[in-house]
Formats: sequence, C-alpha cells, structure tokens
Amino acid sequence: MKRRELELGSMLYQLDTFSEEMYLIQSGRVEVTHFMKGTRDEEFLLERLERGSIVNHNSFLMNDGIDTNAYCRTTVTVYCLNVHSINRLRKKHEELDQALNKIEMVLVNPDAKEPALDYIIKDPLSNEHFLEHKKTGTMVHNYEKEAHRRKLTMKLKNAIMVVWLEVKESRSKPSMEEIIQGLIKKKRAEGHDEKAVLDAKKKARKEKRESKRL
Repeated sequence: MKRRELELGSMLYQLDTFSEEMYLIQSGRVEVTHFMKGTRDEEFLLERLERGSIVNHNSFLMNDGIDTNAYCRTTVTVYCLNVHSINRLRKKHEELDQALNKIEMVLVNPDAKEPALDYIIKDPLSNEHFLEHKKTGTMVHNYEKEAHRRKLTMKLKNAIMVVWLEVKESRSKPSMEEIIQGLIKKKRAEGHDEKAVLDAKKKARKEKRESKRL
C-alpha cells in the first residue's frame, strides 16, 4: 500500500468518476457528501470518516462508478491500494484469488442493487455502548455491539441512498439545450427518411418508364 497525504479542502474521490483504489485512513477527517437534487446544487453530509476507516473496499474491485464526493476537512493521510496491485497479487496467491472471487460473485449478483456507499466506519471517539465485566464488575467498552450498530446504520443509509438516486434519475428533466439538440436530431432523421422515400419513388418511376420503353 502506498502512503498519500492530502491537503485540507482537497478531495479523496469525486462523484461520477470510477473507483480504482481502496483507502485506509491513517489520520484526519473525511466527509462524504451528496447533492440534494442535481449534481451542482446544495450538498448534504452523509458520513464523517476518521482514523481506521476503510473506503471503497468493494467498489474498487469492480471499477464501479462513484455516487458521492469525499472532502478532506483536515489534512488527511491515507494508505492506498490500487486494483492493479491486487490483480498482480491474485496471480501469485491462489487463496487470495479465491477469496476475492467469492466477494465478486456477490457484487455481480443481478438481483442485488449496486451499493451507493462503500466504506467501513471506525470512529475512535465513539464510546456509546458498554457492558459489565463478568469478573471485575467494571463497565467496559462493548466493541461488538458498537460494530453491529454501525453495520445496521450503514445498511440503512445505503438503502436510502440507492432509493434517492433512483428517484433523482426518474425526476431528472432534460435541459433546454438537450431538448433543442433532440429536436434537431429528430428533424434530421425525418429529413433523411423523407429523402429516402423520395429517392425510392424516383427509382420506381424510372424503372416504370424504362419498362414501358421495352
């Protein structure tokens, strides 16, 4: 994995590009956002990712399209793994190749919708869930419950994003320029059709005249 440093305000990845790298955040804070309506209007915050979070761990295997923006809200250090490096390792290690094949079979399932969000959250500041230690009686951090709650939250957010993207696509209206271009293409097609019909009629008349001469 290669170490990379990104400045405050830069982007870890961008909407409408394709995923080729997986990221492990070593330090800093990344905010994942999406647009309310189109692709250039007001953005809303989906997630804050900090040290230990993993980003694009599924989508980079499939070179999926990216549905969100990821901004560096502080100076961020990440470790990157490129899909081409993974492919070289797969050729050398059969067990790794088999394990990734299983993941890819799940991802290409035609009955499953492509995930809109692709990250594993690790929040070093979160200490919401505790349990009582059986021997000492003291309260200790319940990592298992916290991980389970994060997983459920991630599934819920992902489901909402998938539906939201479908709604946006169904509501999207062509711009005036797109409407004009569409009309121009239609007229050109109609013109070609009219010309073809006219040429066919001329050819038929010509053949009829020639047959009379014979």
